[in-house]
This record gives sequence, C-alpha cells and structure tokens, in this order.
Amino acid sequence: MCSTLCKGYKCTNSFNKKNSLNLYTKNELIRLNVKKVYIIGGTGAVSQVVEENIKQLGIQTERISGNSRYETSVKIANELKKLTPYTEVFLASGENYPDALSAASIAAIKGTPILLTKKAELPKVIEDFTKQTSITKTYIMGSINAIYGIVSMKMPNPIRIGGNNRFETNIKLIQNFSQQLNLNKIYLSIGQGSTGREYADALTGAVASAIDNTAILLTKSDLVNEVEMFVKYNLYNTTQLIVLGGTNAVSLVQENKINNLIKQIPNEDKWKDIKTVMGFNKYELIDIKMRLERCIILGKTTREREALTLATTIISKILDNPEYDYSNDVEEMKRLKANLTQSEKDNLLNIFIDNFIDLDLSKIYNLKTELGL
Repeated sequence: MCSTLCKGYKCTNSFNKKNSLNLYTKNELIRLNVKKVYIIGGTGAVSQVVEENIKQLGIQTERISGNSRYETSVKIANELKKLTPYTEVFLASGENYPDALSAASIAAIKGTPILLTKKAELPKVIEDFTKQTSITKTYIMGSINAIYGIVSMKMPNPIRIGGNNRFETNIKLIQNFSQQLNLNKIYLSIGQGSTGREYADALTGAVASAIDNTAILLTKSDLVNEVEMFVKYNLYNTTQLIVLGGTNAVSLVQENKINNLIKQIPNEDKWKDIKTVMGFNKYELIDIKMRLERCIILGKTTREREALTLATTIISKILDNPEYDYSNDVEEMKRLKANLTQSEKDNLLNIFIDNFIDLDLSKIYNLKTELGL
C-alpha cells in the first residue's frame, strides 16, 4: 500500500519485526543518514518499542495507521494527497495480498493510492473516502472471486483487471499499462507460498521497480505457463531480468529458463504495425490463448480436445506471426467439427461460453466463427 508514498517521498521501504528493531534495518538507517521514518500500521504491527529505538538514533518518526488495514490504506491515500493530486485509485483485496502486490509498482509509477476492501463488503471508511475525494476511475484488482461485483459497483467508474488466478491478474495488469512501462527491464518475485511470508520480496522490490518505471512479474516455485507467455510475447531479447530474493524463493533453474526465453525473442516485432487480427489486439489474443488452454482439459472426449487444441495452435501461430494465413487450419477445424456428435458440439459450445462469458457477445461469436468452431 505504501509504495506510491515511498516513491513520492523518494525513500525506500523496509521490513521489521513487531517488537525489536532489526539490526540490518538499524545499520541501514545509520548508513543512509535517514532523517525521518514513516511507520505504517499501528502498534499491533510495529510496536512502540521499535519506534522508540528509531528515535534514539536521532531520527524523526511519523506513524500512519488506522483502526484496521482498510482505514490505514485511506490514511496513506490522504498522506499522498500532500505530495501529488490524483483522480484514480486501485482497489485490491485486504484479505489476500497478491493482487495488491501486483498493483504496487504500477500504482507508484502512476502516483495513485491502493485502497483495500473486503471481498463481499466495501468498508465504510473506503466508501466515505471516495465520496469525499474527486476520484474519476477505479482499477479493481482481481476477478469477481477476489472482489465481488456488488463491491466494485460502489466505486467510481470501476474497471476490472482480473484473471483466472493471481498470475493472470498480474500479467493483465502489466499489459494494461504496458505503454507507460519500460519493459527493457522486468522484476521477478515469488507470488505464492505456504507461509504467507513469501510476499516480502515483492513488497520491498515495488519501490525499486517503480523507480525503474517497470513492473514486478509474479511467479511460483514452478514456472507458470502464464509467465512464459508473458515473457515470449511482451518482452525484448535485450530485457534485463532482476530477480527479487534468494534461490529458495526463485530457483536458478527458473531464472535461467526465463533468461533463455528472453534470448529467444525475435529482434523484429511483427506486431509493430498491426493493430488487430480477428478483431483482437495482441494482448487480447494472449488472453484468449490462456483461456483456450484451460478449455482443453475440460473436453470430455478426444475429439473435443483435438478441436480445442487446434484452436489454441491457431492463436499461437497468429501471436508468433500476425500475418499468418490460418485458412487451412480453419478448414481442418471444420473437418474435425464434422466428425463431432451433437453431444460433443453442445459440450464444446458450453465450454466456450463458460470460459469467454465476460467478453462481448459479438466478439465471442466472431472468434468462434473465425476459428471454424
């Protein structure tokens, strides 16, 4: 939540235990000749003892906290007003942190705050804040499973950025703001784990990535397909990968695999002068490919899975070369479809609708027609 504030004050952020000042933090405060420390959260998060330890170093302190994490996010947003005017906000779950992590660096770049909410209820403190502030746009982080529609509709001009999981949401966010980012450099951090402490690397790296005007890409112990696709279709073969954390967080195997994917990216951007294919831009086709890959495992018969696999292959070929002539593939699709039973056709249609229901109906129909499904 505080990444935007850190960037605004041109300061870094640091973690500390609740009841004692970490030696590394203490030494860094001294080394940097810090004059002021902002403590985020109440004494239940960072104790008064820690604050006194900092003051004993001759450093001024200011605590920004509320009665809840939701109120604290508002307090941070109000502090940000002193630095820069803003008309947009990010709204992320206060019950699970990956989506807020995804937004941290981009929110800092844009100079916009991150507000927290409950899944099924917009906290009154958030609702009151938006009524008292000239907010014209809200980026809703995550799917309707993270933040219900009834919550998002209470926010000014809500625009949802959400995927099937935290990694898709992370990628869609980066793609949404790609024109404002410097993707010659990208940060990589663990975004999932069993202890809940794995997010520390991404939190501390958010300010650094914002200063570099780039984003943090979230991954897990095994490289996820969404990350591979993002690297292949969004980065350059000169992109510098900066890994946050040690090898226990992101393994050398995963780091090397991503660096190898980066090296294999063609020099020429074949999408440079092409806006749409099939009525979709590159980022929409990436989203479609991820959806189709999920659809494959839902096929009940071999013939259903073959049709869905071919559809995925067509999109992959177009992503690799937007001028690819897919007419022969469509003819092959029609032959596959001709061999399907009515039950198989009905199941394919249901799979298609269930996984593309949030798209415009005319676009769904156009995609189905273009693919020969």
